[in-house]
Amino acid sequence: MLANLIAWFFTHSTYCSFFYTVKMELGRESLRTVLFFCFREGETAGGAHRRVCSVFGEDACSIATVKRWFAEWRTGSCRITDLVRTGRPQEDNHASEIEAIFEEYPLASAHFIAETLGVDRRSVRRTLTEVMHMKHVGFRWVPHDLTDGVRKKRVDGARNLLEFLGAQGPRQRDHVITDDQSWIFVRNKPDGCWVQEDCPRPCKAKPSQGEEKVMLTVLFSRRRIWVVNFLPAGLTFTAEYMVKGVLADLEAEVLKTKPKNGLHGWWIHLDNCTSHRAALTQDYIAGLGMLSLPHPPYSPDISPSDFALFGWLKAHLKILQLSTKQELMDVITKFLMNLEESWFASVWDEWISRIKWVCDNDGEYFIK
Repeated sequence: MLANLIAWFFTHSTYCSFFYTVKMELGRESLRTVLFFCFREGETAGGAHRRVCSVFGEDACSIATVKRWFAEWRTGSCRITDLVRTGRPQEDNHASEIEAIFEEYPLASAHFIAETLGVDRRSVRRTLTEVMHMKHVGFRWVPHDLTDGVRKKRVDGARNLLEFLGAQGPRQRDHVITDDQSWIFVRNKPDGCWVQEDCPRPCKAKPSQGEEKVMLTVLFSRRRIWVVNFLPAGLTFTAEYMVKGVLADLEAEVLKTKPKNGLHGWWIHLDNCTSHRAALTQDYIAGLGMLSLPHPPYSPDISPSDFALFGWLKAHLKILQLSTKQELMDVITKFLMNLEESWFASVWDEWISRIKWVCDNDGEYFIK
């Protein structure tokens, strides 16, 4: 009798519209009866879900529920009632209320949701993970918010870099030198350490403004380190220091190799900081016979010093306990000078790979 009534409702649009308008709410077993009717008619789970929701509203049931019941009925079962369960009664999971909160507050935390609904935080977490199949993830750090204009500049700059590097033969690639600076703290505490079970948890404070540090400049190529420079205390890294303190050292080191044409035919890759782009710096580079290889704006992800050298160096320093700037400078110099040639070659290969990735992904920041 009920099946006949259901079939009649589905074939009379006036009554269907009426029931949709008043948003008739079915009990669980009544809704399963409707679904079982659709199943016996040969409907698919997706078709039955659309059919029921078109009559009783979008919230009548979920597609997952329909699929679960259809799977059981295919085994020959005709059950539409709940099984008798023992133990703790099923709790209201508040999934619909949580979805409404996310619509208004997309970044809501489990703590905020629990306080808003007046329920236990563990219950909210259980609903989020087991019922709504969500997971909590941390934000991926990026250096800048990329506008469409910046993305275009990144792509154009990356293509120019890729075109240049791809056109160079093995010998010419060895004449491309990249440069960058970074502040290095004397004390670099690791993120954690191993302790005995009965020991208290160690603390790690944020470095204060007065913490001892040195500014490190490194120039390297596909085969070796050319210059390791530490900014003397009391000085500022200006274009004048870039010329007299860094590029002069580079000139001396390259000339030690007795190149046939001096520094003519050599390239230097610089980022876009003021001391690099200053007229004084660019004029000096041109006077050496070198050419300046420009870097795309807002692009530390495709700068070899940033994505490889400095990160690896700082990770190494975290396991050491240093107390003076001189100790730090000695350790850094030894570490850099002991890098194997294969390491530089691998960094160069990754550089080209990252540049290609940026070109192929509309200027987005590189993702491993």
